[in-house]
Amino acid sequence: MEIVLGDEASYLRSDRDGARFVPLGLAPRRRFTRADVAFIQRRSKTRGNHIWATLGPWDARELPFRGRLLCSTRGSQRSVPEYAGQATIDEIANVREAREAFLNRDPESAVIERYISFEDVQLNQPLSTFTLDALPHARLTVFVRSDEGALVFLQRMPRGSGSGKRKLQNANDTDAEYLLPEATDDDNDCSSRDRLNYRIPIYPEAEFELTDEGNKLRAVPAPDCKMVLKVLVFKRRNSSSHDVIQRAAARLGLSRHNLLRYRPEASRFEDVESDRIEPGARTLLLLHGTFSSTEGTFGDLYNRPDSFLSRLMAGGHFDQILALDHDTIFVPPAENVSRFDEILAGRTLHKPVRAIGFSRGALLLKQMAISSEAARIEHGVTVAGANHVGYFAALRSLNWLLTAMRYLTPPGPALRILSAIAQHSSRALERLEGLRAMDRASDINRGILGHPQLPTTLIPVAGAFHPSLVEGRWKRISRRTLNAAISVLLTTRSHDWVVAKAEQRRIEPLTEVRPPIEIRSRHTNMVGQKLPDADLKAALLWGR
Repeated sequence: MEIVLGDEASYLRSDRDGARFVPLGLAPRRRFTRADVAFIQRRSKTRGNHIWATLGPWDARELPFRGRLLCSTRGSQRSVPEYAGQATIDEIANVREAREAFLNRDPESAVIERYISFEDVQLNQPLSTFTLDALPHARLTVFVRSDEGALVFLQRMPRGSGSGKRKLQNANDTDAEYLLPEATDDDNDCSSRDRLNYRIPIYPEAEFELTDEGNKLRAVPAPDCKMVLKVLVFKRRNSSSHDVIQRAAARLGLSRHNLLRYRPEASRFEDVESDRIEPGARTLLLLHGTFSSTEGTFGDLYNRPDSFLSRLMAGGHFDQILALDHDTIFVPPAENVSRFDEILAGRTLHKPVRAIGFSRGALLLKQMAISSEAARIEHGVTVAGANHVGYFAALRSLNWLLTAMRYLTPPGPALRILSAIAQHSSRALERLEGLRAMDRASDINRGILGHPQLPTTLIPVAGAFHPSLVEGRWKRISRRTLNAAISVLLTTRSHDWVVAKAEQRRIEPLTEVRPPIEIRSRHTNMVGQKLPDADLKAALLWGR
C-alpha cells in the first residue's frame, strides 16, 4: 500500500479532537466508510476488518513529514528473514515463547507482521543536529481486540534498490528500537481497550552520533540504511498489563525463588533444600542481575573445567558456594531477602558470608546486609551495581533501557521477557517493584542507599563502554546510534549502556575499603569476560 503525504489534503481530520491522520490498511479500490470514521472517533465499537492503524502528527497543529509511505495492507502471518529481517523474526519468536503455549498450537493465533517504511519520507524542517526531546513525532494508533497484544519497534535495515518490500542480501543487518505504547485510559487493563497509541520519533537520518556538546545528536548520512516501523499483533489472554507480564515471567522461569549450591565436581549449580546447607561453612553467595538467573549472570565463572569457582574451593577459600535464583521484576529486594530467609527455614549461617552482586544483585546484596536474619554479610563485591539506573528519570526513556538490554542479553528467557515487557506502557513498568528498586527517586532505592552506614565492607567494580570494544560483526545500531542515545539519556559518556560509571561506583550504606576496580566493558559481559579473574579474586578475598 502506498500513501503520498503532501499538504493538508493528504490527511483526514477527526471531528472528535481535530487530530489529523491517514488510515492504514485500505486495499486498492476499497473505500473509507462512515463506519470506519465512527470507530476511529470512538463513536462506534464496531471495527472494520480492513483498517489496522492510523498515522498522523503527534501534535495536531503540525505536519512534520512529507513524501511517500509504503505500508502493509493486511500483514503477513508467515514472515521470513530475507524480507522481514532477522530482528523481526527474533521478535516473533520471543512473542511466541512468552505467551501461553495453547495459543502457539492454534493456527488461528498467528503473529501478524505489519510494516510502515519511512525510506521516502522527509522532514518539513530538515535537522542536522537535534535533541531527542526536540524531535518531531508521529502518532501511530494500532487497533487491537481485547484478546490481542502488540509489539512495536523501529527497525534499521539495508535500503537496497528499487521500491517496496524487497529481498535482503543480509537479513542479519537489521536492528530494533523498542517503542512502548502510551498508557490507556483504563489504567492498562486490556479487557476494554480497542486501540494502542504510540509516539513515534521521526529521525532526520536512520543513523546518528553524539556531538561534542554532549546533549545533542548529529544526523549521519546513511544512504545504505532505511527506517521501517514494525507492528506485531497477536492473540494473548485478556487481563491487565501486570498479569500479562507476570504470566510471561512464570512461563519463562523468571519469577521463582530457589536456593542453589555449587557442585565443583560437576561444574554446575543444583537446587537445594535447607537441610543440605552447612551452617558452619565459609560461604560465598552469588546474586544475579535483572531479567537473569545464576546461569545467565555467573555461568562464565563455572561452566568449564578448572573454573574460577572450582579454583576458589580447591584453594580452600570457601567451603560452600550458594546462589539465589530470584524474582527481579515484581519483588523488591526486601522481599527477596525475606524469601531467602524462609528458604533456609530457620537455619542460620553461623560464619560471616561473602557475596558477589551483579547489577540489581548489588542492591540485593546491600539489602541482605541490612535485613537478612539467616546470613550476615561480611564483605561484598558489586559488579556494575544498579544503584541508580538513569532511564527511570524520565519514564519515556524506558524504551531505550529495554532496547539496550536487548543487545546486551544472550538468547534465552531474559530476551523473551524484555520483549514481553516492551508490549506495555512506561506507567505499567513503573509499577513493577523489582524494577523500581533501581530508580533513585523510589522509596525502595532510598530505603537501601539511605540506610545508616553498616560495618559490612564493599569493593565495587565499574565498567564503561569504549570504542575499542566495537567488533566487526556488531550491527549498525550498536556501533554508534545506540551508544549516542544512551549517552544523552544517562547524561554521561562514561557508562556501560545500562548504568553510569559514577553510579556503579557507589558503595553506601556499606564501607568502601579500597578504590573501585574500573574496566572497559558493556553491562553484561563483565563477569567472567572483561573482569579478570585475578582482580575479582583479590576483591572477593580482601582482608583475609
